[in-house]
Amino acid sequence: MKCPEARRLAESAGRLAWHLLLHKRETLWAGTVPGQLATWRTLWRENPLRSALGKKLLAWLLLLSLVPLFVSNTIGYLASGRIINGLAERDLQALTAVQAHHVRDEIERLLLGLVSAARADRLLVASAAALRDSSASPVVLSGASGLAAEELQRLREQLGTFGELLLVGPSGTVVASSPRFASGVHWRDAGLVAHAATEGRTFAIGSASATAAPPLLFAAALPGPDATGPAIIVGTVAAADVGTALQIPRLLAGVIEAYIVDDVGRPVFVSRPRGPIDYQQPLPLYRALAEGARRYRGDEAGEVVASSHAVPGYALRFISEVPVRAALGELRWLRRLSVILEATFVLVLIGAAWIVSRGILRPVSQLVAAAERIGQGDLEARVAVHQRDEVGQLAERFNDMARQLHESAVRIRNLHDEQMRRAEQLATVGELAAGIAHELKTPLLGVASGAQLLSRRLEPSDAEGRRLAGEMLQRIRRMEEAMQALLSYARPSPTRLSRLDLNAIVERALRLVEPRADRSSVAITRRLAPTLPSVQMDPDQIGQVIVNLVLNGIEAMAEGGCLEVETRVADGTVELWVSDSGPGIASAERERIFRPFYTTKHTGTGLGLAIVRQIVERHGGLVFVIDRPEGGTRFVVALPLDRQPGLGGGKG
Repeated sequence: MKCPEARRLAESAGRLAWHLLLHKRETLWAGTVPGQLATWRTLWRENPLRSALGKKLLAWLLLLSLVPLFVSNTIGYLASGRIINGLAERDLQALTAVQAHHVRDEIERLLLGLVSAARADRLLVASAAALRDSSASPVVLSGASGLAAEELQRLREQLGTFGELLLVGPSGTVVASSPRFASGVHWRDAGLVAHAATEGRTFAIGSASATAAPPLLFAAALPGPDATGPAIIVGTVAAADVGTALQIPRLLAGVIEAYIVDDVGRPVFVSRPRGPIDYQQPLPLYRALAEGARRYRGDEAGEVVASSHAVPGYALRFISEVPVRAALGELRWLRRLSVILEATFVLVLIGAAWIVSRGILRPVSQLVAAAERIGQGDLEARVAVHQRDEVGQLAERFNDMARQLHESAVRIRNLHDEQMRRAEQLATVGELAAGIAHELKTPLLGVASGAQLLSRRLEPSDAEGRRLAGEMLQRIRRMEEAMQALLSYARPSPTRLSRLDLNAIVERALRLVEPRADRSSVAITRRLAPTLPSVQMDPDQIGQVIVNLVLNGIEAMAEGGCLEVETRVADGTVELWVSDSGPGIASAERERIFRPFYTTKHTGTGLGLAIVRQIVERHGGLVFVIDRPEGGTRFVVALPLDRQPGLGGGKG
């Protein structure tokens, strides 16, 4: 009973252990693989090379490293290619010359073999002599022809090169042949027979068709005393046997193709034809190939290197041709090896760039993030400094800058609040002054009218009374002008814009102030641009600007002087220059002169230049003051040619 129970307990324990193992593996898989994927995603997102600076750093590293490597490899490859190509052309030319002499030697060997074997065969010589005897009987001639055919068959088997041997009589008639065919046929090449009869032996190329190569013809004269001429033995080598007869392999050195052509370039022998060849036409490469070696584009083999050499003593040329890919095979292997090494170098360089960029770009990224926080208004953003190199110094300078920026922002905020309070005070004072001026205007008119009436009723002899009345009227007019200026500044009139010529407004304003200039001994010089474009402006307000600036210049020259008024076009604006030859304005005073109620004169309200700035800014322009090169002051008013919408044109 104990054994079955123990077995059941063991099986239950085994199943429990197996389930626990499966559960543990699933837990490990669920916890490990997604965690690893999340880790890789985090590393990819934080990869410093993904940033713009990281890409630029990697690009510069690749550029500065790969370009010299690529240039050096390219120059080395081209130089090696030139050297190997030169060696290939030189070796191919030497091989072609050797093969040309080899072809000459083989032709001579075949000729000598034919001559020696034929002349050593006494039966053939005797048969040839009998066949040439015109007085011999038909029986004798038939027997001589049969004997000659047998000897030709024996010679053909002995030499083993010629596919056909023929015995040709002096008249050009075939009298015997091997293999046999009907005698009495006239031999087609009379020139070959004549040349062999004269020279004793000769070589020629047979006739070719468009699709069949020509055979090689070897001829030798047999000795004999017959005055009609010697008999000629002719051996033919079929086109298919030319390579074997001349001992030319199908491919020289395993890769070099060979051609034999006649004196006009028609093919006689092609070691490896790639397609149909017209044996009655010159080869295309013969036209493009001169004596020596040359590189050109082949038909099917791609770019090839070829060499041509004349066969000495014969109207033949031997041509060798090798594909460039075979001649430069080692160089191509070197190029593949160089590409592999460059790719490996790129991978190593990317890894090095990643390692280097982590120490440079991560702090820079933190600087960028802190700068963005500052740009969003968080002026308390700072960068943690962990390095003591230039990047760490940059982080420290950034923190200093952020701290100074925060302090400046606080000062600017306080200054802005102060300026706003001052502006409110000025607005209140302006409104109050405008109200007071309005309230005083009517009483002043009554006082002025009474003073004028009093002046008219005084006796002509009452000089003191008339002097006091005139001074009273002058003071009243000055008060009226001050109140009018105050009202113009506090309550400016609406701007009514129209496109006008600035020169015309300048002329009209100058006519108003010329009497005042004459009384002050001031000469006004006009320098108005002849082709000035029109500008959107209010003529009355711009005229007031010109009058205020000219009067300001006249008052600056107490002892008289020269005042220049100039118009010009510059950088999309029309400019008005008003220059005087007075003592000038100190640099510290140039910004304050445009403030309301600021003046350095004993008389005046201090609103003239403030009104000028107000009007110019309502027109979308600028007004500023600079030193005149010849001495004095120059006020510059710049009005835009294309005025932006919403600038000016409203009530102040």
